[in-house]
Amino acid sequence: MPEVTITAAQLREAADLISDPRRWCVNKAATTEDGKETGVDSLNAVAWCAVGAICRVVPHIAVTTALTAIDPNRPNLSLVNDLYGHAAAVAELHRLADLAEARERAVPNA
Repeated sequence: MPEVTITAAQLREAADLISDPRRWCVNKAATTEDGKETGVDSLNAVAWCAVGAICRVVPHIAVTTALTAIDPNRPNLSLVNDLYGHAAAVAELHRLADLAEARERAVPNA
C-alpha cells in the first residue's frame, strides 16, 4: 500500500538530493550518468526530477496525495520541475517542507 504522508525532513532530503544541478533532470523521474531513463531506486541513477527525488527518499509514496495534504493549492511539482527549472524545483520542495514542518508542529504525528 502506498505511503500517503511525507515529513518535512523527507522533503528536505529530496531537495538536498537534487540541490546540485548535475543531480537533477527534466522529463524523466531519474537518469543514469549517460542521461538514459532509469528507475528512481536504481543503483545506476545519478539524477532525479523533484518528484523522482521524493520517490527515491520515500519509496512507495503516493506523491500527489501526500503533497496535496500539505498544500491543496500547490502547483504541479512535475510542471514546476520541467517548465521552470532546477532552482524553482528545489525552492518548491523547500516551500513544501516548511509547510509540512508547520503542520507537524501544530499537529504532532501528522
